[in-house]
Amino acid sequence: AVDGERALSNSLLVALEQPVAEDLAGFRLLRSTTPAGPFTLLAELTEPLYLDRDLPAGATYCYQAQVYDTRGNLSTPSAVVCGTVSVYRSFLPSVSR
Repeated sequence: AVDGERALSNSLLVALEQPVAEDLAGFRLLRSTTPAGPFTLLAELTEPLYLDRDLPAGATYCYQAQVYDTRGNLSTPSAVVCGTVSVYRSFLPSVSR
């Protein structure tokens, strides 16, 4: 089981828009630290959601996606989308007696 709060800490959730294609086989998710690249292959997916985990807080990552069909043909890369990893802080209440 995955703890939802822990899974989202130091993570970015990437949701891909699924194109309409009868022969869609999957997605290639590419990542970079800048919008201009270079982009490297992060994952090959069959579902349009990916949780990029264990990222340093405050870091920015940029993503592009490509789809591929059952014959292995790749689409052109999508537009670049960037996100910054949230910095979570825990505050404990002070209790005086």
